[in-house]
Amino acid sequence: MDGRARSWWPGGDHDGGAPPRRRGDAVIAAATAAALIIAVGVAVANGSTALAWRDRALTAEQSAARAVAAANVSRQNEQDARRQQRIDRRLRRAIASQLAASEADAAALEARVIALAGDRARDEDVGRAAGTTAPVDRVRTLQAQVDNCVAQVDAARVAVAADAEAHHWQAALTAARVTCEQVAADVDALADGAR
Repeated sequence: MDGRARSWWPGGDHDGGAPPRRRGDAVIAAATAAALIIAVGVAVANGSTALAWRDRALTAEQSAARAVAAANVSRQNEQDARRQQRIDRRLRRAIASQLAASEADAAALEARVIALAGDRARDEDVGRAAGTTAPVDRVRTLQAQVDNCVAQVDAARVAVAADAEAHHWQAALTAARVTCEQVAADVDALADGAR
């Protein structure tokens, strides 16, 4: 050794003056490596953040799609309910009309049976032959049928008043109509036979 202190710089001795040229290359390389490491770290951090935001965006998009679908289903259900209410109102009006007609028919049948019974009683009072008017037992049977018709019309009225489902209304009205039509046919046949 020649008395000079050895330098820690790569490439040789240093005399305390300007660093050798190779020393600048090493600093640039170290700074570049540090900048590269920092850039990679920042890129990784940004990538992780970007992935997290992308996941949040996808989650928000899926939530929005579910909310829109739920709103569409809700809107469709409301429209269906309103449509069904309109149908029910029309059906109630039709049934109320049928019910009024059935009540009128039942009242007319009651009046006709009462008239037949009155004719029978009048004929007995005046001593007319028993064959010219309706038999008493047949008049009583017709009165029982009319009572059944009236009871079925009342059952239909109760079903309508109770706001039962349409098939209950229809079943009650159909039963009343069938019974009343049968009674009407029986009354017609009896009245025609008694003349």
